[in-house]
Amino acid sequence: MKIAVVLGSVRTGRMGERVARWAMAETSKIDGAEVSLVDVKEFGLPMFDDMSPGHRTEPYSDPAARAWSEVMAAADAYVVVTAEYDHGVPGALANALDYLWNELTDKPAAIVSYSTGPIGGARSGYQLAGRLIYMQLLIAGTVEIPRVDTSVDETGELLIEGPDKALAKVLTRLEKLAKLAD
Repeated sequence: MKIAVVLGSVRTGRMGERVARWAMAETSKIDGAEVSLVDVKEFGLPMFDDMSPGHRTEPYSDPAARAWSEVMAAADAYVVVTAEYDHGVPGALANALDYLWNELTDKPAAIVSYSTGPIGGARSGYQLAGRLIYMQLLIAGTVEIPRVDTSVDETGELLIEGPDKALAKVLTRLEKLAKLAD
């Protein structure tokens, strides 16, 4: 099973890299999983201004969009790491998702949200879950990491209790959903 850990923030100084390291380490514990990091920042996607992806009949002409589409289509499941900016999903992640539809339909996804505040990006996680459900993904669950600046160190080590147990449960569901979707 190929699982893409999607890092959705592109900001300079982002905390998402440490969260993605932790999520990758935990996801790698799934027996037989091939886990890769998919960093939205590396694609340099332009603002989406094309036909609705659900209606596309040919590949994207933009090389960045085509590469993004191909990488996401190749995964069997996703763990999406999202920050909470202004009570919502980062604009870069929303823009990147606008490019996709058929690549994701009927595949499972888990969401790991984070913020420097006490609710761990719950608002962005729930917004993202609603969006992914609309895109016909199967949501395994959400995990919130509060006060990310002191909860996860630069190497991706989790320094608090709670998110580790929550992610283990969500990843178990993700694995089950991936088998059902296969």
